[in-house]
Amino acid sequence: MPTLDITLLLIEISWPGGNGITSEKVPSEFTYDMRPVPEIRNLHRSDSLITLTSPFSKSQAGLKPVRWGYQVKPGEQRVKCIKLFLDRNQELPKFVKDFDVALYLRNHGREVVDAVGDFLVKVHQHTLDTLRKRYGEAFMNSTRVRFVLTVPAIWSDAARDATREAASHAGIKKDDIIMISEPEAAAVYTIKAIQPNHLHIGDNIVVCDAGGGTVDLISYKIAQLAPLGIEEAQVGTGGLCGSAFLNYGFEEHVKFRIGEVEFSRLQSTNPAAWETALKHFEEYVKRNLSDELEDFNIPMPGVPDNDDAGVSMGYLALSHEEVSDIFKPIVKQILNLIEEQVNAIHSSGGQVSAILLVGGFGQSGYLHARVKSHFNRFGLPPPYSETLIPGNTATGNNALAVRAARSNRVIEVMQPPNAWTAVTRGAVIRGLEGSIALARMTRYHYGVTCSEIFDATKHSVERQYWDNTREIYRVADCMRWFVAKGTRLSVEQTISLPFNSSYKKAQISGRGPLIHNFTLWATGCALAPEAFHGSFLKVCTISTNLREIPRQSYQKCLTPSGKPYLQINFHIEMTANSASLGFCLKAGGKIYGGTTATYDH
Repeated sequence: MPTLDITLLLIEISWPGGNGITSEKVPSEFTYDMRPVPEIRNLHRSDSLITLTSPFSKSQAGLKPVRWGYQVKPGEQRVKCIKLFLDRNQELPKFVKDFDVALYLRNHGREVVDAVGDFLVKVHQHTLDTLRKRYGEAFMNSTRVRFVLTVPAIWSDAARDATREAASHAGIKKDDIIMISEPEAAAVYTIKAIQPNHLHIGDNIVVCDAGGGTVDLISYKIAQLAPLGIEEAQVGTGGLCGSAFLNYGFEEHVKFRIGEVEFSRLQSTNPAAWETALKHFEEYVKRNLSDELEDFNIPMPGVPDNDDAGVSMGYLALSHEEVSDIFKPIVKQILNLIEEQVNAIHSSGGQVSAILLVGGFGQSGYLHARVKSHFNRFGLPPPYSETLIPGNTATGNNALAVRAARSNRVIEVMQPPNAWTAVTRGAVIRGLEGSIALARMTRYHYGVTCSEIFDATKHSVERQYWDNTREIYRVADCMRWFVAKGTRLSVEQTISLPFNSSYKKAQISGRGPLIHNFTLWATGCALAPEAFHGSFLKVCTISTNLREIPRQSYQKCLTPSGKPYLQINFHIEMTANSASLGFCLKAGGKIYGGTTATYDH
């Protein structure tokens, strides 16, 4: 059966409500076209979306189709930035009202994954309808459609699983889903799109994927050129400093110019005027700001003239300096994030050859100019080192001079064509050609809690407990780590962690499941602690059925008093891909089924 990657055809299509105009992107906004269920009255302003659950079954909601994208009318209540709620570990931007979203979803009987799924239902349906119109029913009925989902690199594993779950809610089969991190997808497309270039094997590049809400950064080393192969050079970083924050800054500026009272009146009595102004800022000002001293006139129809505020004949005048002031704090955050990656590479003896700007904000000429100016104005100072630089015989001050020369080389700042859709286009290439990432670096330390035999020289007496099966004192809440943060793993490389469980004979008699549960924890701290700490991130709960392992694999053991018990030794193997984790049970060199991972969304 032929396979079709739908993202290839989503670059420019006509979205519903867009008046037939083709567009690279549809607004990620929607509203429920339905009567809400009886209003929930037990919400308080201190409640948050991530702590609330629906008080009734989904079948009671009686959902009708949502209106989405361009179909949402000006001034109409809508859900925006819902994607950001999928990761509970990320701080929400100031302009996202957690309580308001919580109340809206609760009153419509939806949770976050449901709401994201509702939006994807519409994208899914419209996409398949478009494909049927282009290629016909017969072709589509005989063609397998795969979906490539991209996620921010800084997202937790639970958020990535929630994305997959939302797509499943939308009717997309999990076997038809491929996941890849957004900066990796952007790197795949960009490196191919900017050929020919000056990049060579061994060069390091920093990919800055500046989107609407998040900015993701990952550094790659070019491992091979034909075919293209890359390896992660540094652990990815990121932050909430995308272009949507410029909208918030623009809103604050307008509020300051015309006054809070007039701004509130504008939003309540003439919402279309404010949406017109915001759309003009979004689609024209943000995309056209450059170093040229151009002033901007923002349309605000119906707003009375105000000489002091600079409003005349339905237009708000903004100077180049005023718009630049809106950009500067966000651009500064992005520069700091890029500099962290550049400095990390230089500290390890590497050299950054290029910075690739992609994403909607990444195509900004103003951002390009600021990045280029920042990194090529005077060169980066070399980190102090008394060690040899590979390939040189110099030491001491001579080594510093060599490293200084390397650090002061010009760093090319590039913007590929179609930077706005670099992630989408890279996802298409990933679907068609497979992964070009030969090695990735782990974002966290990953580990599980375990017990150890009590040792008075290292454990406190208060932590000990009596193991009745083995008849020995043990200590709980010790940590056993699968893998350290920053470990470079080749593609599909597995990480194996040994376990053993002990049972009395009566415990394993029978034929029912013998479930062994444990929680996978993660931490981003520099050194992995030896004992469990409450600040660790809960990744998932892994359940494995030890009944899958043949009975003859159990070892017969005796307690100090001579009582028999059985012990089974096994391994849990973890595979870390671009945007997902995989687990399997292994014993005696053989892989068994019956292992599942459950995430808390």
